Amino acid sequence: KHAAQFAKTHLWENIKAAQGFDSDQPEKVKNAIKDGFAATQKGMERAVESWPKSRFGLPSTAGTTASVVILRGRTMYIAHLGDSGIVLARSTTTDISTPPAGTSLDELDPDSLEAVPLTDEHKPEVPKEKSRIESVGGQVREGSRGVPRVVWKRVREAPCVATGKARSDASVDFIPFLGVSRALGV
Repeated sequence: KHAAQFAKTHLWENIKAAQGFDSDQPEKVKNAIKDGFAATQKGMERAVESWPKSRFGLPSTAGTTASVVILRGRTMYIAHLGDSGIVLARSTTTDISTPPAGTSLDELDPDSLEAVPLTDEHKPEVPKEKSRIESVGGQVREGSRGVPRVVWKRVREAPCVATGKARSDASVDFIPFLGVSRALGV
């Protein structure tokens, strides 16, 4: 919940503030959207320390997905991260290229619409995505109820008996972690 709320509050603002977002050059806009996702990730990494700790007293492992569609003139920019996706509803009839202004989807014949996927979800069980995750140091493990989870190494910290402060030992934990945007298209 904390990660989703953070993204809701900051992602759009970070995208709009990124250098090049106001450009009329698609590559600059795409890079600005990527930068907005990355800025949100960095902000989330800083904010996570203030979120409630896990049941073991460790930093939160909360994460979120995000899907964004930005229309600029006749150009559609799409970006997403995680296993959420974007689908376009397109008319299959030639007589309604554009419904009359004010027409809601409820007023259209559902049989005249088709779903067009605009993204591929980042599902860790898909071989290409699993390979990408492993290439950057992550692992895909079976989670609760057989749902695949992405985990990353984190050095386990143990209290030092002499000082009472945390110290790193040679052990590592594999924990779920926050993801960075991986897909952006025009």
